[in-house]
Amino acid sequence: MRFALARAQALERPVGAETAARQRASRIVLDAEAWHRRLVDAGVREVTVHPREMTSRWPRIDACVLGHLAGTPVAGAVAAVSEEARGALAREGRLA
Repeated sequence: MRFALARAQALERPVGAETAARQRASRIVLDAEAWHRRLVDAGVREVTVHPREMTSRWPRIDACVLGHLAGTPVAGAVAAVSEEARGALAREGRLA
């Protein structure tokens, strides 16, 4: 989750608050109670939710943020800004 938050923070200044908000929204994780409620509301009768935490290792964000964002819903917004703004995005990622 920390990587996702850093990506969104990095997007804010060079690309825009709306794009950063879209990136944040795509990474919202429901808690166990919300998952349970959604499944029951969908008609699943016997529901047991077992929350798990996952840790993953990523390269430095400034080294991979542009390539990573190219595969996300905000790719078009990132591609639409200037080369200078994309460079700022990578630098912002290092600071996030």
